[in-house]
Amino acid sequence: MRVSIAKWKKRSKHRYTAFDGRLYLERRPNVSPHFHARTHVQNIKIQKTTRTPDLPDAKGVAETWFLNLRQRVEQGIPVSGRTFKTAAAAFLD
Repeated sequence: MRVSIAKWKKRSKHRYTAFDGRLYLERRPNVSPHFHARTHVQNIKIQKTTRTPDLPDAKGVAETWFLNLRQRVEQGIPVSGRTFKTAAAAFLD
């Protein structure tokens, strides 16, 4: 387990936020035992499963994922793949 660099705030029983509310970590017990991280980058909602039900481990995975996304944005690397709309347009052309 690594040391957390973010300041996490508990919003509800299964929901936490970090990086001034830009990173959400939540668990939906009725759906999955694992925590899920989500954020918005370039007006695109991006989410990832942490694949762990353990909160400290999930926080570490979420922070690493979020910081990697921010680094990709700064370098100009796309953070998401092609949308169905652009893929369909390319196929029809």
